[in-house]
Amino acid sequence: KWRSCHFVILHGFMNSPYFIYYFRRKFCVNNVLVRIKNIEISNFKNTKRGYVDLENKKSQFRSSLLALYGQNGSGKTSLINALELLKNILTGQKIDNSFLDDINVDSESLELKFTFEVKDIEKKKLYNIFYEVNLTKQEEETTENVINGGSIKTTIKPLICNEKLSYSYSDQEGNKKKENYTCRYFFW
Repeated sequence: KWRSCHFVILHGFMNSPYFIYYFRRKFCVNNVLVRIKNIEISNFKNTKRGYVDLENKKSQFRSSLLALYGQNGSGKTSLINALELLKNILTGQKIDNSFLDDINVDSESLELKFTFEVKDIEKKKLYNIFYEVNLTKQEEETTENVINGGSIKTTIKPLICNEKLSYSYSDQEGNKKKENYTCRYFFW
């Protein structure tokens, strides 16, 4: 259940009062169930592209049990680390530089895509939320005491970019509605 709205506020949209107001009004209620339907990761560690469908196909059951099973190097830890990165982004925590090590050595950035299903039990509405984000390396040069023969120091920091959020739902007449939000860059 979402009891606190900071979970759905995305980094790039924090300065948008409309966005914050809208999602607080829509999703900050006590009788809401949230599930991750699927996860897609690209260029994450040794996983060039991976897709996991977590949707419960047996709708008569209210809960699901998830177990990850696979050979060594098949991406189990990458999936867990991707979920940790998602948690850090959506809760507004600082993205640690250690996540930069998760970018595939042959790539400039990693990409995460998540689909959530949000059920509002009181209003009997079902929302599908799609969230996509890229993490890349941002070089930053700083000068240290150049007058006295100092040096220029280059540091690498995480950069959240191409952040996209969209959601869809059906209104009371059965018409499908969809809205999109996009943020190009967010610096740490």
